[in-house]
Amino acid sequence: MNISEMIHKGMRCFDGGTGTMLMKLGLEIGGCPETAPADVMLSIHNAYIEAGAQYITTNTFGASRPKLAKYDLAEKTADISKRNTETARRAASGKNVFVAGDIGPTGEIIEPYGSFAMEQFIEVFTEQALALAEGGADLFIIETMASKEELAAAIEACKSAASIPVIACMTFDRAAQGGFKTMMGVTPEEALSLMQSSHADVCGANCTLSPTDMVELAQQYRALTKLPILMQPNAGKPRISNGKTFYDPIQNIEKVLTDLIAAGVELAGGCCGTDPEYIRLLRKILDRSSREKLQ
Repeated sequence: MNISEMIHKGMRCFDGGTGTMLMKLGLEIGGCPETAPADVMLSIHNAYIEAGAQYITTNTFGASRPKLAKYDLAEKTADISKRNTETARRAASGKNVFVAGDIGPTGEIIEPYGSFAMEQFIEVFTEQALALAEGGADLFIIETMASKEELAAAIEACKSAASIPVIACMTFDRAAQGGFKTMMGVTPEEALSLMQSSHADVCGANCTLSPTDMVELAQQYRALTKLPILMQPNAGKPRISNGKTFYDPIQNIEKVLTDLIAAGVELAGGCCGTDPEYIRLLRKILDRSSREKLQ
C-alpha cells in the first residue's frame, strides 16, 4: 500500500472517536475500552464506514502491555491487539476501506525522569505492532504522543514489524508563550524533524486541540514538511459536567473544517467527541477538495 497513491485516488477520510462511541453505548467509566465485545466494535466501525470513513482505526489505542497491566490483562496484550484488528478487518471486508492499526502512548516516562529505558519502549511497541500486523492491519497509526523518545521508539517498532505505511502523530496544546507544544515541551518543528528522520510515511497531530486551533497547527506543519499530513482534532473545547466530558459545538464547523483541509491537509479524521455525523461532514469536504484539485 502506497499512501500517496491512495490520497491521489481520493482515499483521505479517517474515522472519528472510538472512546466517544463506546461511552455512548454504555462503557463504564474506568473500564477497559480494548475489551469491548466484537459486535459492539463492528457496529461502531460500520457506523463510521456508512458515514464515509475510508480508513477505520482498530480499538487498540491502549492495548500496550503497560496500559493493559492496569487491568491485569498484560498477558493478553498480543491477543487483544490481534483480535481487535481482525474485528476491524471484518468490518472493512468487501469494501474500499483500509484498517489502521492503532498504537497509543504507554503512560510511562523515559529515564531519567521516569523508569522506562528506550529499549523497553521499543520492546513494548514491537509486541503490539507485530500483533496488529498479524491481525491484518493495512497501516499503522501512532497517536497522541507527547514525548519524542516514545514516538521514535514506536516508529522504529512499526518499521521493523511490517512493511506497511506508518502514520506518526503527536498531540499539542497552545503554549503560554505562544505557538504549540506537547505536554513534554516538544514543538512542531522538533516533531516534524523527528518524524521525517525516522522515515514516517505521514506526519500528523491529533487530540487536545479543537478544529479551529488545528487550522493554525496544520499551516505550521505544511510549512515544515512535504510529507502527507493527517489532522484529527477533537470535536471542540472540552467541558466537564457531572463527571462527564462534553464538547461544545464549533460555530461554522463546515467552514472551519474547509479551512483545515485548505491549509494543506491530505488526510483528516476526528478524535475525542467526534462521531459519524462529524465524519459525514468531513468526507463531504474532503471529496469537494479532491474534485477541486482535479479541475
